[in-house]
Amino acid sequence: MNIFMHFYSLEFPQVKTVHFLGPLGQLAHMDSSLAEEVWLNFFPRAWRILGDRQRETLAAELVPFVCSGIHVLQKDCHPSAVNTFVEALSLCQPPVAIRAPILKYLGKSHNLWHRSALLLEQLAFDPNGGVHANAIKTRRDQLEHLEHLSDLDPSVNLTPQQEAMDALSEMYSLLKEEDMWAGLWHKKAKYQETNIAIAYEQQGFFEQAQGAYELAMSKFRNDHSAGGCNSALQQEVKLWEDHWVRSSKELNQWEILLDYGNTKGPGNNPQLVLESAWRSPNWQLMKESLQQVEAGFPREMAWKMNLYRGYLAICHPDDPHLTMVERYVEQASTLCMKDWRRLPRVVSHVHLPYLQAAQQVMELQEAAQIHQGLLHGRTNSLHDMKAIVKTWRNRLPVISDDLSHWSDIFTWRQHHYQFIANHYNNDQQDSSSNHSMLGVHASAQAIIHFGKVARKHSLTGVCLESLSRIYTIASVPIVDCFQKIRQQVKCYVQTAVTLGKSELQEGLEVIESTNLKYFTKEMTAEFYALKGMLLSQIGRSEDANKVSFHLFG
Repeated sequence: MNIFMHFYSLEFPQVKTVHFLGPLGQLAHMDSSLAEEVWLNFFPRAWRILGDRQRETLAAELVPFVCSGIHVLQKDCHPSAVNTFVEALSLCQPPVAIRAPILKYLGKSHNLWHRSALLLEQLAFDPNGGVHANAIKTRRDQLEHLEHLSDLDPSVNLTPQQEAMDALSEMYSLLKEEDMWAGLWHKKAKYQETNIAIAYEQQGFFEQAQGAYELAMSKFRNDHSAGGCNSALQQEVKLWEDHWVRSSKELNQWEILLDYGNTKGPGNNPQLVLESAWRSPNWQLMKESLQQVEAGFPREMAWKMNLYRGYLAICHPDDPHLTMVERYVEQASTLCMKDWRRLPRVVSHVHLPYLQAAQQVMELQEAAQIHQGLLHGRTNSLHDMKAIVKTWRNRLPVISDDLSHWSDIFTWRQHHYQFIANHYNNDQQDSSSNHSMLGVHASAQAIIHFGKVARKHSLTGVCLESLSRIYTIASVPIVDCFQKIRQQVKCYVQTAVTLGKSELQEGLEVIESTNLKYFTKEMTAEFYALKGMLLSQIGRSEDANKVSFHLFG
């Protein structure tokens, strides 16, 4: 660009800049990528040659322009004009000061995740680095605006740096950058218990993290009673609640969350109730909570609203609408794909919730096929149902997925395994009981597999609690009883590493209280092997040798 302008100035002195800009604009209309590249090169150079007064005048209009509502239609455009404009602003020297909440909005709404995060990092950790007088003046205006708000609302007294750190924390959280998020809170947390809880949570020790969050809440409550509340702690208090809820989800404490959502106060928490009620299941409560949440929910939850509508359409005993499920599946799929396009191009942890959502939406559709086939007595219903159950058995989440996602998948499947068992038990025309046992066996296998995954996540309490639910199933096959006891003993062995040999004694008592005459020789042999291992680790070597002799004798 500079070469062309130099050429025109030498050969055609009468040609002015305006004569160059017109053809350039027409050329840019031919290709979006060219237009983006031209603007990113042109605007920062034009900004540099402007005078201070011109920059101040223009800066006063730029920030309201980029966050204007007229750009909403461009949210799904790639590249968008707003995206290109903000990128150009980030290259300007001296820089244009943009407030942290605006940067957060642009990052979330216009797919400027990483650019906004970088600009917020500059505001949070280097607020004066490379800032020219006009930007300083703009920031001073912002401070005056905050002081004016403080006169109206005493709770608003954050400095620009605190405001930037709060916005950056939310951006890291939305991007699933957990290590960056934890490092940021290590700098900004006021309570030591917050850092302790975050450290536990990072390592997957959710029981300890939950206790640390409760301790932080208790300490804050005491400090508040003693001397008032610092409004700068509002986000930290919100963190305690949000991550206590997350820890409870990972610990599979859905009944506690259901009670908490119902008794939180006059406004309660219908979204939390909605997430918890279908697991109990309490379909009427879920329906009421869905109606409350539908009145106003964030855009990123739109796909999940259709998923829950599908759950109710299939499972609500008094108000089923199986014909509507296909519509909910289509809407949820479309919304997921739209949200995916609003994420960064490089696939990372931020994309995981939508990969998980794809499995949930697919299994919603498959569950509807099971119900439609069995209720309407279709010819191939038994074959189709067996095919779906087999698919579910083979289609498992990734072991590294959060346990709450495993809970979502297995709890949903449990409802339909029980439906299959009940359907064939109540079917008087079908004298065979094998079909109902398919649902019973699948249900028991799901419980055992969930317990196994919980054990591998080092959540032994969740594992034992899950395995105990197998007794709620009638006529459990002997192979499932064997696998349940096997996982239970392994859980006690794993727990003994931290809690001591008393846990090994618990595992030994489980085996000794088991009536082995119902099991096959191979199963009995493995029980004896586990018993010998436990006796050896307890220190009863002689008894362990006797068990080995009995096993091989």
